[in-house]
Amino acid sequence: MRSLLLLLLTMTMVTFVIGCADDPVVRDGNPDRIVISNNPGELNERVTTYQNIEMPLDDDGNVDQTEILNHNNNRSISEVDGVLSLMLRAEVTPPELDGIEMRATHVALHGNYAFVTYNREGDIYTGGLEVFDITDVENPIIVSQALFTDTDFSSVSYLDEVIYLAGATEDLLYSSPAILEIIEFAGGELAETSTRIDLPSFVATGVHAHSVAGGSNLIYVTSGAGGDPEGGLTIIDATSLEIIEQDEFDDARDVDYGNGNVVVMQGTPGRLRVYDALSTELVNSFDPGGANIVESKSTIDIVGDLVFMAAGDEGMKTVSASDGTIIYSLERINIEGIDQDLTVTNSVTVSNDLVLMGNGNAGVYVSCLSDQGLNHLGYMNFGTSANYVNADSNTIFVAAGTGGLKILEPVFTVPDPVNLPGVCDWDEDGVPLCLIEEGCDADIFSDAVEDLLEDRNDLPETNPELFDDENLINVVLTDSATVQICFIDDRTGWKNTYGYYTHPVDDPPTSVEDITDMTVIFPNASSTNGGGDLVQGSSMILGTFGPDTEICFFLVAKGWHAGALDEGNYTHFTDRDLNSEGLEDEFTQQHVLLYDEDNEVLIQSWEDVDVDHSGAHEDFNDVQLLITVDPVESLVTTGIQPL
Repeated sequence: MRSLLLLLLTMTMVTFVIGCADDPVVRDGNPDRIVISNNPGELNERVTTYQNIEMPLDDDGNVDQTEILNHNNNRSISEVDGVLSLMLRAEVTPPELDGIEMRATHVALHGNYAFVTYNREGDIYTGGLEVFDITDVENPIIVSQALFTDTDFSSVSYLDEVIYLAGATEDLLYSSPAILEIIEFAGGELAETSTRIDLPSFVATGVHAHSVAGGSNLIYVTSGAGGDPEGGLTIIDATSLEIIEQDEFDDARDVDYGNGNVVVMQGTPGRLRVYDALSTELVNSFDPGGANIVESKSTIDIVGDLVFMAAGDEGMKTVSASDGTIIYSLERINIEGIDQDLTVTNSVTVSNDLVLMGNGNAGVYVSCLSDQGLNHLGYMNFGTSANYVNADSNTIFVAAGTGGLKILEPVFTVPDPVNLPGVCDWDEDGVPLCLIEEGCDADIFSDAVEDLLEDRNDLPETNPELFDDENLINVVLTDSATVQICFIDDRTGWKNTYGYYTHPVDDPPTSVEDITDMTVIFPNASSTNGGGDLVQGSSMILGTFGPDTEICFFLVAKGWHAGALDEGNYTHFTDRDLNSEGLEDEFTQQHVLLYDEDNEVLIQSWEDVDVDHSGAHEDFNDVQLLITVDPVESLVTTGIQPL
């Protein structure tokens, strides 16, 4: 690193006139450069809040966790305590400028505030900044906004009532487009002045402001993505705004401070540069790889000695800042039907032992740090690209591009234990001890069924006949028969409990309280890839049932936790009327039932997320089973939809 002999500092003090569009902000005779709004009533028309919507954690089954390498670090890692629910609290549509929507790019969290940046896709220099009051995460409020006609922003940081924005400008006052823009924020409003500092290269990519030992406030800014000069790391005194040091290198993508270090990530390929925060000297550099896509976003998050690194086409890597050891990693995400180039890991953040990764069109991946390593929990898919994710102990912000913002709250609950009898006892993984050696023929689950239950196939839309109220969707016997259940597959991140109950054909229950014989079949209806230990074909005999018996089934969503049954999120029943309690939607069917006449078996498959919630995919493939009745002549098939 070298000291800069000639400061590349261009500071332009900008006076804002706060008001409506008829009284715009004026800078150097240009009345259109920045417009400030401090009108929460108007700004919050774009905010939609929710009360009880849980985002499901899907499991695509394609995440390969690498071997966890032993490494002694100073961070205390523990199991997530309780059941994790990710509650969607709000969605925010992006702001518009000249009738064109922007896209959310970055979020900084500090206390009760969130600072969000926006830009426009392509070579158009247009951007924005919004400040959210998140004191009540269930009711976030936009308190202030600034829109810029000549500058867009890639990153934001906050320290001591000052906001630091890394971006690019088309203003020809500067030697290159990359700039740092500085705006004060106090009393819940953006200030009336702005300062801009000239930086090398095409765009400033990352910024982090921090207090170091001795009381100094320093600003660390990365710039890159081409240009002459090539960019690198710039360190600025936050008080004097003097550039203290500059280190020039290629493709600087992000910067973070932690554990006495300043770490910069480079791309093409992925590299880390570690500086001593006090001396600003480069002390280490490592080449963990990844991040091979040019002009792509890649962020880092430092926790103790560990640097969590969004490695783009190589997923996420966690690297020791001391010796460069790769501690854990998750490989590139593969989701059927989505181009791999659209599912790269572009951001990562760590909070409360949760590791959240923004993976573009693959959504947000969620993992948990424990004594056993990095445990993959699943992913949230918002139907739009997840460009950036940031979290603290109370809030998760997802910058979803043109999809705006998603604001979530992580909720941990320790459910009450549930005492339900089982067909037989089970082991610590929830596997029944009475599985029979000669299970079902899983090949019966034909290609036709696979196509029908394809992921994200909206079954009520594509096959409405399966949801006709006149359909028979329970097992009805006319004569005595033996019933066998066979587990086929699960396609969910939830550990569900599956069971049955019975009633006379002419005396169905009118409420859940009327059921007296709820019996567990599979305490943890999950495969070895889904958090359980069932395999395709795991089967058991339920028993022999008398004539005129109706056998019904139930699924407790998230009913298995910490090696025991609990009450879960809710319980679904194959009796439609029992699912309608407390729901707004008339559609209450949580499973489908088909009869395969050729093989004389029933096919049953469930949607574990409540269909009344927007998070339900309604592909009805979360828990898949085969049911056989012997003799089959005792089974009523009239009214069951044929395969």
